[in-house]
Amino acid sequence: MNEIAKRITAFADGKVNEEEMLPALPEQEEEGNEGQILSRVHRYRERNQNLIKKKKSAFLEKHKKLFCEACNFDFVERYGERGKDFMECHHTKPVSELDIESKTKISDLVLLCPNCHRIVHRKKPWLSFAELKKQLESTTAKSKQD
Repeated sequence: MNEIAKRITAFADGKVNEEEMLPALPEQEEEGNEGQILSRVHRYRERNQNLIKKKKSAFLEKHKKLFCEACNFDFVERYGERGKDFMECHHTKPVSELDIESKTKISDLVLLCPNCHRIVHRKKPWLSFAELKKQLESTTAKSKQD
């Protein structure tokens, strides 16, 4: 209590600012304001949802289930019915490089789990699908050696 009283007095005298007045919290108890409502206006490139549905349908017809084409993760296997039909669709030709006249084929799409998709887009230059597969094969082989 004595320490808190000293901090309050120092703050009242203008000797410390508000942040210095508060006791330090353990790292796992750090806090910050979140949840503010903001508005954002931005431009984005349109994606054809119909192509994505067709990609998933064709994949299901061929493989009888959806799974990540890079790491083979299967949401139904892991999460049951809740994971049914869940998989992200990645454009092998970056959408950011397409123009209004560009055409995308179903063969330009690959199904990726969110982790693999995020890794592809984590840093520029983005990984190609082939580079992602090579990275996964390399790390899988290394972990089997260890």
